[in-house]
Amino acid sequence: MKNTISRKELTSYLKRLKYMLDLLNFDSTKNIIFFNFESYIDYINKLSQQKKTRLTIGNILDTIEPYIPFEFDEKALDFLISNIIDNYDPDAFQNLLIKRAKVDFINKIKYAKTKEEFETILNKCINIHEYREVNGILYI
Repeated sequence: MKNTISRKELTSYLKRLKYMLDLLNFDSTKNIIFFNFESYIDYINKLSQQKKTRLTIGNILDTIEPYIPFEFDEKALDFLISNIIDNYDPDAFQNLLIKRAKVDFINKIKYAKTKEEFETILNKCINIHEYREVNGILYI
């Protein structure tokens, strides 16, 4: 089970994640196709470790996982439908959703160029945190 974190810790982790992603040069990944989520996270963890950071991007994502928003666009709905049809194992399906949410979340933060764009992401996570806290939803 995952430990809960405070709103202050969540905000700190999100700001740290944004800082780390801003430091990384993703130009080298433009022509790379990753076979799975683990290879993508491993690759960006290695990039972040080259910058001598104490935390890895993967560690932060694991910590803030319960507060990551999953937004449904057409691409996400196609992903959901195809995996519901192909995958009847609820635990495996949940893991797929979590991995997909993490990748989408990384991209949203990575491409948030203004303070306002990042604040919008931060506020969504804080809203999820508050909802979970108020309703006693401590774990996924």
